Amino acid sequence: MRTRQTFLATAFVFSTLVPSAVFAANPTTFGSVPETRLPDMLHPKDSPEGLSSTDTIEGLAVSKADHRQFGSVAASDGRCINLGSLAPGAGVSGNSSATIRVGSGAFPMRTEKLVGSGTDKPFLEVVDGWVDMNSLGAREVRSTKVPLTLLGKGPAGYFVYGFRTEGKLHVVFPTPQRFVYVDAFGKFGSVGCQHARLILDANSTNGSLVRVSGALETRRSAPQALISNERAAAQPMTLRGIAATVSLSKTKRDREPLLSVTVGWTEDEPLLPLVGNAVEVDAAMPIEDDMGGMHDRE
Repeated sequence: MRTRQTFLATAFVFSTLVPSAVFAANPTTFGSVPETRLPDMLHPKDSPEGLSSTDTIEGLAVSKADHRQFGSVAASDGRCINLGSLAPGAGVSGNSSATIRVGSGAFPMRTEKLVGSGTDKPFLEVVDGWVDMNSLGAREVRSTKVPLTLLGKGPAGYFVYGFRTEGKLHVVFPTPQRFVYVDAFGKFGSVGCQHARLILDANSTNGSLVRVSGALETRRSAPQALISNERAAAQPMTLRGIAATVSLSKTKRDREPLLSVTVGWTEDEPLLPLVGNAVEVDAAMPIEDDMGGMHDRE
């Protein structure tokens, strides 16, 4: 995942300094989250000699420009993609596309897609396979369905999900717009696909915390001065900041880690209406100054 220290630090400080009504929905304990198995990514040493150009994977596009050293692999429909071999249990890259050097042969890849958010049976669709930048082929090896448990619910139908693997809690945050995150190691990053999977260590002596922040489309009345007509004044679509935090903590007296989930708006008032809900603004009128120059009236 890309890291942007200055911008993201500002974003998270802002969401901390401008609190709003917080929705603390915590229907689940750590022990009640079912354990599941997430397969390790494929290893480069097991790669085939080459793939056919007719080999394809649903939702994946492989391309390269003429006379370029690198090609591109792009995932669609909200999928996250990672190329290479991640450490066992590590989160996916958080990007919807990746680049790879042409001539590298077949390379391991993994896509993840959040399916069924807001339903009673959400899951992660995890696909492992190979990508060949020489032939532009892609071959699926296996598909894994990882069931998700609801950890918490916030405003505007925002849900936080998770699953457990060997003492780790994998937290899955939907990211419908551009979101940023802080992982359990304090690293900032941005998410370019439709979810972020961040990992908490249940055995951490000092506790473990992950956080995301972004914007959601929601309906809420905007200030009357900004509305062009009575119909738009009812409930215009707006972008509003939201943040979600999930943490694990444990004392010597606790039998299992305490799971805490908090989701809430990051400001008291919504932002301006989205494009499509017109806002009337008086046009600036040019005036002539004493020197004969023209400028806009403030």
